[in-house]
Amino acid sequence: MAGVNINSISEVPGSGKVDISISCQGSSQLNNNPLFIIDGVAATQEVFIRLDPKKIESMQVFKGEKATALFGSKAANGVILVETKDISKKEKRRLKRLLKEKLPR
Repeated sequence: MAGVNINSISEVPGSGKVDISISCQGSSQLNNNPLFIIDGVAATQEVFIRLDPKKIESMQVFKGEKATALFGSKAANGVILVETKDISKKEKRRLKRLLKEKLPR
């Protein structure tokens, strides 16, 4: 994905040893980790790394104004929004409504 850098630290697939960053122009935050949202819930990078790739249904990356419009200042370094195959239909509808209502046009 453009603007997303995922680097394997161990070179072993599935090891969970990766470094993830989102490139955002003008980002001068000391903590440059993106905000992870998995099935509508804020998560840590460690939880994201441990996700089974086979369970990921979709993944979206938001940067800049789009990220902060959706998730506020905590998303200054971007957002990685993940929907797994385990997400409930109710939560999926809620996420789609949030994205439709809050994204800048």
